[in-house]
Amino acid sequence: MNFYLGNSISNIKISDKSVEFCDELIDYIYNIRIDASQDLSELYNINPYSDVEISISKVEEIVSICKYLLESNLLSNYDDYDEAILQIRQLMDIGKEAIKERVGIISIGD
Repeated sequence: MNFYLGNSISNIKISDKSVEFCDELIDYIYNIRIDASQDLSELYNINPYSDVEISISKVEEIVSICKYLLESNLLSNYDDYDEAILQIRQLMDIGKEAIKERVGIISIGD
């Protein structure tokens, strides 16, 4: 799935800046939820096959989840650890940008 800045699916252009997030990482985050001391559901509940508009309040929660994942040891057993860290950082950055601009983010599914 790809994340874009914006409040409406209809306003997204494929040429806009986006962050790619792989389905396997979402699955991994779902599987580690039991070991997490923070609720990760706002991230792993995003359907990777649908187009979803994510409100700014949910974006704030997703940024918090990303920060938690980066600071914890929960991703250490992921097969491509470096790629996971990169994707989490990029999602956190686009989330922070959305918060700064007071817009949501759009997830475009595969």
